Amino acid sequence: MCPDASPLPAACPVASAADRGSRGKAQPAALDLFIAPLTWEEPCDLQVFLTHEGVTYGGAETSSDRDVDGILWERWGGTPTATSERRWSEHHPVRQYASMERLLCAGCGRETDHEPGLGRRWILPADPAASVDWTQPLQTTTPPLCSDCALTKPWLCERLRDGFVELRVREAELVGVRGTLYSPTAPPRRREFVPFDHPDIRRIVAQQLVREVRGAVVVRLGAPPTRHTLSCRPS
Repeated sequence: MCPDASPLPAACPVASAADRGSRGKAQPAALDLFIAPLTWEEPCDLQVFLTHEGVTYGGAETSSDRDVDGILWERWGGTPTATSERRWSEHHPVRQYASMERLLCAGCGRETDHEPGLGRRWILPADPAASVDWTQPLQTTTPPLCSDCALTKPWLCERLRDGFVELRVREAELVGVRGTLYSPTAPPRRREFVPFDHPDIRRIVAQQLVREVRGAVVVRLGAPPTRHTLSCRPS
């Protein structure tokens, strides 16, 4: 049973007021994160079957469980409560899909700004003392940020406490998904990356879209403020 399951729409909408804040008691805008699930949102208890055609939910599967490419996604649902908070350590699959597929802001769910010659803004964990060539291809499940959210939302993330890099990116191609990979001969493997063009794509229950950032330009590299630091898990 999974009440109020979140469908995976063909065209994901911009964040609604309910998605941007908690039910009944609004979250302060600076302390909210669109892609993080609320406390009442959770994965549905569905059995996964592995057939010669790939993974399926069997008779429980609906058309909204697969994206336009036919990839099966982890279904989430839950019963809204009067008050709830964000679970900062996680990404909600539907909202992460929306943000990555349409390049919406991870913080507020609205469109990100694309500046000519610079591209969009990504903020990722980084060691300021490490020597990294950020122009090399980099895979991430973290969506971009709009200019307003870039000033406040990254500091909600615990992994940015030790350092961050702000990148301007002109090219960020969708390259695959991350999720639970099923095998007929081995236990399921979680957090596996599978490219779209790999045969294993039929055997994965996806949780996150993955983009490959290329030719990025570093805008800032350093340690963020520590106030309002909570826990989240970009990658």
